[in-house]
Amino acid sequence: MSLFIVICRMFSRFETKLFKVFVTVFSVLSIWRFMDVCLDKISFQNHLYLCIVLTILTELIWFGWCINHFQHKQLSKSVSVCLICHTLFVIAASFEMIDSPPLDGILDAHAFWHLLTIPIFFIWFRFWQLDEDITPIEFLQE
Repeated sequence: MSLFIVICRMFSRFETKLFKVFVTVFSVLSIWRFMDVCLDKISFQNHLYLCIVLTILTELIWFGWCINHFQHKQLSKSVSVCLICHTLFVIAASFEMIDSPPLDGILDAHAFWHLLTIPIFFIWFRFWQLDEDITPIEFLQE
C-alpha cells in the first residue's frame, strides 16, 4: 500500500488516463494479492520477500524525491521532515529484519520495531501537514 501511495504522490499531478489505468490495475492486483495471503495460497517466506522488495522500492522513491528537491534547491521544511521520517523508518525496519534474542527476556528486535514506529507516525503526519504539493487523491475528484 505504501508503494501505491508514493506513486500516487509523485505522479498524480499528471492526471493522465494512463495514470488512472495504473491506479485501477494496482488496486486490482493488491486485492488479488490480499486474497492469496488470506487463503494461504502463498508461502509466508515468499510474502516476506515481496514485502521487503516493495519496502525498499518505496523508500528509494521517497529518498529520490528528497534528493531531487535538495538538488534543485527547493528546500522546504516538509522535505527535511520527509527525509528524517524515512531515515528513521529504514533504521526501524532494520530491527524488523534482525532476529535477536530478547534483551533481559523482554524486548526483542520486533518489539524495538514497534517502539520505533510510534514517533515515526507523528513525524510522518507532520510531513503531510507541511507538504504543500498536490495530495494523492485529488486527481480522482474530477
